[in-house]
Amino acid sequence: MLVLSGWALAASAAVGAAAVRVRAGIDPGTVAACEGAHFTFALWNTGTDSIRVRLAASVVYQDTTSLGPLAVRTRLGAFEVRNRNFDFIVPPLPAGEYVLILNAAGSDSTYDRAAVPFVVQASGCLESGAPPVPTMFLLEALVHGLGLEPDLATPARHETWGAIKRRYYTPPKP
Repeated sequence: MLVLSGWALAASAAVGAAAVRVRAGIDPGTVAACEGAHFTFALWNTGTDSIRVRLAASVVYQDTTSLGPLAVRTRLGAFEVRNRNFDFIVPPLPAGEYVLILNAAGSDSTYDRAAVPFVVQASGCLESGAPPVPTMFLLEALVHGLGLEPDLATPARHETWGAIKRRYYTPPKP
């Protein structure tokens, strides 16, 4: 009986906790440059409390070169799910293996990660002698399609100590 009540206590404590989850996919897994592909994305909160989420997206080329991260943020209510499905054109990237990495961090200190491998094949869409498009264009297009706010730094005011004292310690006028 004591074990059962301890188990019930642990189970009820876990129900109130929130956690962020992220999943993504690119279909087809092998696509030629300048052709279309489909991107599927899901971000959700598995708990009963609302949380703030920061999502960082980066692309790794040939397991060596990492581009990004580009950061976005959002709020998720209890059990809220954000889904995005959209088609995109793969820019004329260098042929090779890529991995899109999405790292989600919740304000409740939970963390999840999705890694989406895909292969870009060479195609004749580049004019002869033209350099390939930077991979950052692909990353920016995918992050823009998520429909989340950019995670920009909050502005800071540069004031002297005297100005701060005047703002907060000035007696009211009669």
